[in-house]
Amino acid sequence: SSLQLHADLEAGRTAESPELIRGAIERTLRDLEDRDFRTAWDARPARRPVLAALLAAGVLAAGAALAPDLAGLWFRRMVLLRDEPWPRETTIDLAVVDEDKYGVVHEDGRRIVNVPERTPLQVQATVRGKMPSAVELTVVPVDAPERAQTTAMGRPGGKGWFQHIFPPLTQSLRLHATGGDDDDEEPVLEIRVARAPRVQSFRIDLAPPPYTGVPARTTSDANLAAPEGTRVVMHFEANMPLEAFDLAFDKAGDVRLTPGQDGAYRHEFTLAQSDFYTYRLKGGNGIQSVEAPRYVLTAEPDQPPRVQVEMPWQNALVVTPDAVVPLRGTATDDFGVAGLEIRWAAGEEPLAQALPLRAEDALQPLGGRSVPFYRDLSLADFGGIKVGERARFKVLVEDNRVSAAQPEPHRQFGDYEYLLQVLTPPEVERELAQRQTRLRDRVRDITVLAEARLAETEELLRDAGGDGAAAGTFGPRLGQIETGLNRITAELGGAARQFMRVFEGYLYNRLDRGNLTEKLLAVLSEIYRGTAETDPFKIYGEALGRTRAQANEGELLGRLVVILDLFVRAAAERAPEATRFTAQAGLTARPEDRLELLRESRTRQQALIEDLRALEDKLEAWEDYLDVIQGLRDLIDLQKGVKGKAEKLTK
Repeated sequence: SSLQLHADLEAGRTAESPELIRGAIERTLRDLEDRDFRTAWDARPARRPVLAALLAAGVLAAGAALAPDLAGLWFRRMVLLRDEPWPRETTIDLAVVDEDKYGVVHEDGRRIVNVPERTPLQVQATVRGKMPSAVELTVVPVDAPERAQTTAMGRPGGKGWFQHIFPPLTQSLRLHATGGDDDDEEPVLEIRVARAPRVQSFRIDLAPPPYTGVPARTTSDANLAAPEGTRVVMHFEANMPLEAFDLAFDKAGDVRLTPGQDGAYRHEFTLAQSDFYTYRLKGGNGIQSVEAPRYVLTAEPDQPPRVQVEMPWQNALVVTPDAVVPLRGTATDDFGVAGLEIRWAAGEEPLAQALPLRAEDALQPLGGRSVPFYRDLSLADFGGIKVGERARFKVLVEDNRVSAAQPEPHRQFGDYEYLLQVLTPPEVERELAQRQTRLRDRVRDITVLAEARLAETEELLRDAGGDGAAAGTFGPRLGQIETGLNRITAELGGAARQFMRVFEGYLYNRLDRGNLTEKLLAVLSEIYRGTAETDPFKIYGEALGRTRAQANEGELLGRLVVILDLFVRAAAERAPEATRFTAQAGLTARPEDRLELLRESRTRQQALIEDLRALEDKLEAWEDYLDVIQGLRDLIDLQKGVKGKAEKLTK
């Protein structure tokens, strides 16, 4: 302050008293006259900081001696202020898995991997140093850098690397990874996608063998199924000029294709066996095709024809010399039936005799894939075998296979061989009588079952009373009745078929040589030729409907027609109708409708019982008739024996 006041006084800038100012200056000079300014600084407080600084400097000097690079980096960053990065804890390197398969070059500090287009790639990020918790991959299309995308890479469990799988590539990409303190864009990996050859258009022309009747066609499906012997022409069009096109078959071997004038590749062959094939392309740019497709060729063999015989019903037949053997069946083949014949022999000889089926025996023209046939065979067709002799026959079918590799058609026998044993009419009748043993007892048992079900039905109707009072037990009781009626239907159907076999024995053996027999044979032949129906109840129902007016119970076959008519009506109409109405009653919700349906069932059951009782009476009369006939025959045989003995005695 004194110095400042002195300067102001000398300059004449003071407003205070000059004497006062000078007095103050003089006091200041007196107070400071004996002071030594060297005592103003005390070094003791600075000793510790100075020692600490010296120690730090020593440590830094030692560190610089041990790590001169790091020290130099520090000096350049902190002193020279250069933009040089500090060393990182984490360094990430990118690489393509199996990149040795592709061309790898280095340009402008980037590693470049050349791959064909449509190549699926797996990129791995390996870590040097501290493992980061996550690594992000930045993908930049070379042709569209503004479309850069960043995605998290996956880390397989327990592995020290991260990965990312690319779908088949169609454009070049630049990649870099970041993670931990490695947050720059280096190093850059570039995947350069080269155009790869591929098949861009494909078709197959197929020309099956003419005998198959299958029209020629063209398909683009590389997995092929066609008949054996099909002429196959493959057409390929590539997306670029090729250095090589190899078509490789597992069985047929490799074929190198050459382009045609239109630049397309073509291969023609005959399909003789099933096989697998693929193709490999090498483009004019030296790039191999990425795709390695594997396709299947299926050669469908011409299957042997098959024949299913529906009649005769049995393999072993006893026949009279005047018998008719109905032969009915269907021949099938995958491409066409060319011929049908019967191979037969007498006794135990080989089946060497041929009996071709006539054109009218085939109910569909030959050449089709399914040919039904029918023929009434007579013993004259088998060389006229006589009483006591036997003949055997099988049906032989031939398909229409004709090709250069397989000129002979398939020939195939049916599954069964049929045996004909010729007996006299009385012997055949005895055989038939044994087959109908206990048939009347079986019908009587069915009648008892039907009467019991009718009683249960009437009791249920009474208990219900029309007002649903028995609703709690109606369902279970109705179910029991339905079950019983189903059993009756099954039992009656079996009995009816048993009698049909007996009826056919009398009919086809012509045991009653009359107009009714011939009429029935003609009607049945017409039905079998005109329909594919196999239900015997419908077939015989129609036949009996046409001939019922000619049936006379005074004749042997007339009695059988009446019995068969009752069997067909009871088994095919009465019993199923009663069961159907009972089942509908169980499915109906309204009580009044249930009762109405149950009453309809009762009506059908009553009609069924009437037919069963009539059937039982007719069977009993039939058995009595047979007893009378047999008695007359025994009497005639006795008279013949007496006559023969008398002649011997006379001689």
